[in-house]
Amino acid sequence: MPDIVLIGLNHKTASVELRECIAFSKDDSAIALQTLHRKPYINEIILFSTCNRVEVLLVTTNTSEAIAETKKFIADSNELSVNRHFYPELKPAFDISPPEPLAWAFPHSEDDSLFNAASTFFEKIREDGTLERLIDRYYGHIGKFDYVGTRRYLAHIEQRLPQYKDLFIEAANEIGMDWRLLAAVGYQESHWDPDAVSPTGVRGIMMLTKAAAKDLGIKDRDDPEQSIRGGAHYMARMLQRIPERVPEPDRTWLALAAYNVGHGHLEDARILTQKNKGNFDRWLDVKESLPLLSKKKWFQQTRYGYARGREPVRYVDNIRTYYDILVWLTDKDAEDQETVQEPPQFDVPAL
Repeated sequence: MPDIVLIGLNHKTASVELRECIAFSKDDSAIALQTLHRKPYINEIILFSTCNRVEVLLVTTNTSEAIAETKKFIADSNELSVNRHFYPELKPAFDISPPEPLAWAFPHSEDDSLFNAASTFFEKIREDGTLERLIDRYYGHIGKFDYVGTRRYLAHIEQRLPQYKDLFIEAANEIGMDWRLLAAVGYQESHWDPDAVSPTGVRGIMMLTKAAAKDLGIKDRDDPEQSIRGGAHYMARMLQRIPERVPEPDRTWLALAAYNVGHGHLEDARILTQKNKGNFDRWLDVKESLPLLSKKKWFQQTRYGYARGREPVRYVDNIRTYYDILVWLTDKDAEDQETVQEPPQFDVPAL
């Protein structure tokens, strides 16, 4: 087991010691990997790309054990920010260098057609907003890491979710939604507590108002099955009120904001976005306008008036984080089950 796991860096640039760290040119990578796979003590090889000519290999007997038992490792800050939600015990100690931008690297060559194509590609996605949307998709909801909240969420996934999982699956199937997203909404609303009650009178796992419950035909908001089904159909209504021209995932994020702050206030924020020359169909732009609903200068211009506009932004960010973690855990469990249940392979046709 290594003392330090080296991730995302050329091992020659870091003054650390590794028990097993192998570097070679990319031209030799295929042969090197074949050689390593023949060694009996190697069960798994983890490959991390670094500069344009060197790759670093961390060779371990078990990936999860390496992450769990390793006391120190070096990682790019963006990788650490994302993975702390999956491994909350990870803690940054110090920076080993000033911030550096991520970049693509190309080998020196007389043929610069690939470089020119990449430059054109990046110029295009910067201009049309694709790059900004991609950054928001993978990093926009990360924000400040909440260790206590993440640990609590992971504990609740084990302790509380199992008794409501089938209800989330059934309700999500009724509206054509990923059950894990619906479960993430439920956790943001109540931490999956059927007895949850807010000072404003909303209650139950999905924290439905009395008016919403009546409109949805829900008789008992404290009943988990009724609450989850009611929340699912209320979410479906919010989605239906978002124009179909809005692409995913923006449409879902906008609907989630409406679930929290109300469709009227969301529309106010979208109108303000348009006034400020933004794209009112894009969550990245609308989330900048929502906080304006709490400022007199802006909410006086709206139809529905004042709203605590920062809350739906945090609401959507939290749900996206909860959803990512739940997807990661359930996909990992599915992969583990497939590995265990994989049927034996025979060299001859079965009789």
